[in-house]
Amino acid sequence: MGRNMHDQIHHSRNDGTVYPENECQIFRAFRKGEGTHVTDEVLWRADGTSFPAEYWSYPQRQGNNILGSVVTFIDITESKRAEEKLRLAQTSVEQASDAVGNAVKFTEAGGIELRVSLAARSGSRLGLSVQVEDSGVGILAVEQSKLFQPFVQTQSGLASHSGTGLGLAICREYVHLMGGEIAVLSEPGKGSIFKFEVPVQPDTAEEPAAPAPGRVIGLSPGQALVRVLIVDDQPHARGWIAELLKSIGFEIREAERGDVAIRVWREWKPQLILMDVYMPGMNGLEASLAIKAEAHEQPPVIIALTASATDAERDAIMRSGGVDDFLSKPCREGELLERVRVHLNLQYRSAGGQAELEMAGRSAPKAVTGAELLAELPADWIDQLHEAVLSGEKDLLDQLIRAVGKLDARAARALQKVADEYEYDTLARWFEEAAEARVREAELL
Repeated sequence: MGRNMHDQIHHSRNDGTVYPENECQIFRAFRKGEGTHVTDEVLWRADGTSFPAEYWSYPQRQGNNILGSVVTFIDITESKRAEEKLRLAQTSVEQASDAVGNAVKFTEAGGIELRVSLAARSGSRLGLSVQVEDSGVGILAVEQSKLFQPFVQTQSGLASHSGTGLGLAICREYVHLMGGEIAVLSEPGKGSIFKFEVPVQPDTAEEPAAPAPGRVIGLSPGQALVRVLIVDDQPHARGWIAELLKSIGFEIREAERGDVAIRVWREWKPQLILMDVYMPGMNGLEASLAIKAEAHEQPPVIIALTASATDAERDAIMRSGGVDDFLSKPCREGELLERVRVHLNLQYRSAGGQAELEMAGRSAPKAVTGAELLAELPADWIDQLHEAVLSGEKDLLDQLIRAVGKLDARAARALQKVADEYEYDTLARWFEEAAEARVREAELL
């Protein structure tokens, strides 16, 4: 926007006063040319209300100059609520474990039984019931009414010289938080039964379609192990490429700076280096030239990666003599794999069973179209998902897909399945199909 970044967005103290530029975390990262990713921030609206947020900031460079920064915020209120529900659900297992632990502690002979069952309740809800029965010393009736109070121990508990009297009190609180109840039935000398039930809902989401035929799933048998070094100062930029290539069968190492890349190359001798051009300290071109100068007989293939490069910059990079090829970031999965295949003379195995896949920067179509799968999603959600795919931001993409799950579980499961396989070409095609469908609908109105 041509304005000072700190004037537009900044960190504030708890009392609402603005941190000065030299103390503002996001502005300091921008000045250093570093990206930032904060997963648990609290943002304040102009009306004084706040909400939990996750944000990313990315410096935008031209050459070695920082022109500005792109900052992306996501309201993670729903995600936090979902995390809380998941945490509470996980405690069901923990509480059963605690109950079993108590049963073991007070049962010297006989046995212990753990029973878990699911029963229909009102509407579509279900009740998850957990029952622990032991043949231990039992509990006096007068003590049972105080059993779930903090720091209260039974006579048998005091005799065992163990525990603090907090275990069952904590169990009861967790069960209450999940909307359930816990009860005890016991008789001295015969044992005890502890039981709790919490409400649950069935998962009705459909399974996504199988992976598309034609997608690369591995290297063809009989080929030597291929070592690839990925060099980029941004972890998320290295991450998605590393996971993609690992899933296919490449051996991967990463480096965050040019000088580190040189050291790793000397020690490991990778056949291929994917080199970001603009990095702090020694940049990618300098590192590439140093490696090529030192590797006389078997130089590695070096493919330069950079964002926002003009035609003149691209020509200059290719004329530098340090790199063998060039890809603009964000690059598509198919385009990247095709360049790797050509330079290293590889053969791929595809999901359709072909021994070799000649790629042209695209994936084979799936049975479902983007217009069909994403029909229930708002247009701005689809646009945000598309941007996350194009920028290769897997963390952001996962966050957005989780939000989709609140509205359309089937679409979210299909998107997550394809995203986890790093089939970004398919995702991009789906979003493009959904956008085209919106245009056609608008023309009919």
